[in-house]
Amino acid sequence: MRRDLAFSVAAGFAGLVCAISAAAQPRSYVEAAASPGTPAAVNPNPNIVPGNLGGLSIFTDRTTFENANPGLVSEDFEAGNAPSGGFSVCDAPLSAAGDATCGFAPGAIAAGVTFQDNPGPDAGALILLGATTSLNPTQALVSNTFADSFDMLFNPPVNAAGMDLHSTPAPGSGPPDVLTIQVFDASGALLGTDAMAAASGPGNFWGVTSTTPIGRISLLSNNNQAEGVDNLGFGSGFPEPGIPVPTLDRVGLLVLLGLAAASGLLLIRRKG
Repeated sequence: MRRDLAFSVAAGFAGLVCAISAAAQPRSYVEAAASPGTPAAVNPNPNIVPGNLGGLSIFTDRTTFENANPGLVSEDFEAGNAPSGGFSVCDAPLSAAGDATCGFAPGAIAAGVTFQDNPGPDAGALILLGATTSLNPTQALVSNTFADSFDMLFNPPVNAAGMDLHSTPAPGSGPPDVLTIQVFDASGALLGTDAMAAASGPGNFWGVTSTTPIGRISLLSNNNQAEGVDNLGFGSGFPEPGIPVPTLDRVGLLVLLGLAAASGLLLIRRKG
């Protein structure tokens, strides 16, 4: 009887300790900033659907991507207001409509893209990192809640999008991370998945092109961190081929010269 009672008390105490420990683990970037610790484990996002690269072309070098896709619209979040070494909390969705809490005036965000959490959108769902806050060299936008994905919605849909991938568990920290990135068309159908995209506090470039227009790109950290982007470029990509200029080969040039000579002789005879 006493042994059973002692076991019940010990089990109850252990459960209480686990509950307190779990409650103390941060589940968002804001919580981590207030009480640093190991991020709490979260269940896989139910919105993530298994897939593969499908018909997507993936780039990990910005120069190569931009050479293949010139003239893209860019967004670097520098129009927002986040203190260097600090951060601002933004409401989702964030678009060209602006967001006063993060200092984005209407029109400050490039038209054609919307940023939000998923599931969402929710108030306080996005974090505008000030330069150097989480090893990021310039201002970057990341999710707040670790369990939520960071989504970019494109309207109109695009054929190319490239960005620096950022990930951080807390201010002052930006260890290497791996993101699962899913790409969807305008109807919500999955085009492909990159389950091994590199990200970090300083940022790692990642780009994608698709012959089927892209309506949404979803990012989710595989290590329960706040994922997001900076230096986004998006648009139609695939430069249209220039109009070919006809050139004369050797025979064509001789024919042209012959016609010119004949015309000259004809003109001389008329004058004579």
